[in-house]
Amino acid sequence: MQIGVDASGDFAMGDGFEPTVTAAAIASTATFAEIADWTADALERWSLDRKLSELHAKELFADKVREVCEMLSQRNDLRLAAVVTDSPLLRSSAAVARHRERQREVATNTSVTTQDGARRREAVLTLLDDPKFRGAAYAFGATLPMRVVLALQQSFGYFCGSTYREEMAGIRLLVDQEPARTVEYTSDTLLPTIGGDERFSLTVPDEWREPPIHPLLLRARHPDGDGLRPQELVSTMAFVESKHHTCIQVADIAASVVRRRIADPTNPNDRENFELLQPLLAGAKGHSFEFFTIAPLRADQASMYSHLHGSEPEWWLGRLPD
Repeated sequence: MQIGVDASGDFAMGDGFEPTVTAAAIASTATFAEIADWTADALERWSLDRKLSELHAKELFADKVREVCEMLSQRNDLRLAAVVTDSPLLRSSAAVARHRERQREVATNTSVTTQDGARRREAVLTLLDDPKFRGAAYAFGATLPMRVVLALQQSFGYFCGSTYREEMAGIRLLVDQEPARTVEYTSDTLLPTIGGDERFSLTVPDEWREPPIHPLLLRARHPDGDGLRPQELVSTMAFVESKHHTCIQVADIAASVVRRRIADPTNPNDRENFELLQPLLAGAKGHSFEFFTIAPLRADQASMYSHLHGSEPEWWLGRLPD
């Protein structure tokens, strides 16, 4: 299974209202190959094949983005997931700096039981002390683990059946290229851990526990049977060029559609594009996205987004912790 990740927005902080969305596209290798074939045909049909070699939201006119959304909405072998933040949620550069300091405290106090865990913790502490790892670079690094966890939970629920057993045995995480320090930080904090060896919990299909145990669960389950080892859930993680990976291109489209819907709530075209993708985004409690916020989410902030959520899909495994 492949998970492609990309962001739309600049992680703006301070005055004004600027949303940023990090999105993930989740599907099998075969599904993304089919979308790549569709893209090649579409670019030729649109007479853009000499200008573009990939789906890129910023490079496509509105009617082309609509056609992409219509194509994606018709697929039953693809899921999307998104994390949203905005300038009020990030607050200020000082607030983000304090968040980084709290992460440093977590890393310092994280339990270490293996040499590899000790190595990850030291690498994280070094980066968090790096004066160049600040602002938007740090914000992306901080949101990406949350994004990956949600994408994994989506994949566990939607692709849990025997049809996808072989595909789900290994998950390949591909992220659009980012600054080197963000790459290093994300690699060493993979998923919700901040270095170290701490485990975490996801809702796992009951049938995965029945003999023969699902290969992904067999590899990632903690030896004492309680929780999952985050470093074992993703078989491959790489920061790559989007033009070579359709999963990242699809994530780019999703991130842009969600961000535009939030940034301009009166635009009917943006609303229709979002409504096309919303069934693919829906997860626990019907949420089309989750929030990354420095301070606790206030009621007035949540109410700004409440109309963009829908019904929880029937296939959802269970609710994530509140």
